[in-house]
Amino acid sequence: VPAGADAIVIVEDTDGSATGDVQVYAPSSPGRHIRRQGEEVHAGEQVLQRGASLRPAEIGMLAALGHGQVRVHPRPRVAVLATGDELREPGQPLDPGCIRNSNSYSLECQVRDAGGIPVSLGIGVDDPQILFEMMSRGLREADILVSSGGVSMGEFDYVLDIMARLDATVHFERVALAPGKPTTFATAGGKLLFGLPGNPVSTMVTFELFVRPAIRALAGASHIHRPTTRARLTEDFKKRAGRRHYVRCRVTDGPEGLRATPTGTQSSGVLRSMSLANALAVVDEDLEVASAGTELTVILLDFPEAATLRED
Repeated sequence: VPAGADAIVIVEDTDGSATGDVQVYAPSSPGRHIRRQGEEVHAGEQVLQRGASLRPAEIGMLAALGHGQVRVHPRPRVAVLATGDELREPGQPLDPGCIRNSNSYSLECQVRDAGGIPVSLGIGVDDPQILFEMMSRGLREADILVSSGGVSMGEFDYVLDIMARLDATVHFERVALAPGKPTTFATAGGKLLFGLPGNPVSTMVTFELFVRPAIRALAGASHIHRPTTRARLTEDFKKRAGRRHYVRCRVTDGPEGLRATPTGTQSSGVLRSMSLANALAVVDEDLEVASAGTELTVILLDFPEAATLRED
């Protein structure tokens, strides 16, 4: 702003002349259309906090402040391996006794959503040596190895044996939750190994509960867990006592507050109810029936007001 000037008239309120006399068609006032120094960031004010995600606005803010470089946490590389002779890729013929390989694709998307970089290892057939070589490659190329399938009690469930061959320390191999009881976590050489169940929903839910927080922590994120809130069930939910259940549901907001409606069958192989859900309702292990109207903690997976509903 030239010395002595205290207002700006925008060109739309003039005849648009670039030289000579200018016709002004609207009055102005002191301070109008002037952006003063320091009005955005004050001296000594913290602009970004440690652990903040660098979204487009944060990147622009750094550039506006003249920072061409900034120290960041690298995005963790996450190797994804689906196991099982029965798996077929989309587009391949589906032979009798075979199923589609959906886990690789859902897991890779979950990795990206968590802030990681997926490293696809493809499908590992039920051969111990081949699986050993693929899991070894995953540990070489990534910070975290996530496999799906092969961790239960079946004849061809080799993942635990291969973890032993990899000199991994197994911290747990069963969890009291549903879906996803046969979930395994191990470490080897500073790398994290997660053996997730093969059923598609079990894979996705256990990723949310165990793998996603690990990726967020390695990425240096300030918010490790999904936001949670409280909502009331709209219908009865029955289960066996002894395991905590994570119920796929849809949370809606209305005059009576937040409501959680289960999205259909809770079978661990039914992805449809997962695709319809925007939250997981947590039913504690000691309950056998959560009646309609019961207020539960819900983990918000995809909810427009998630940022305003955070309790933690």
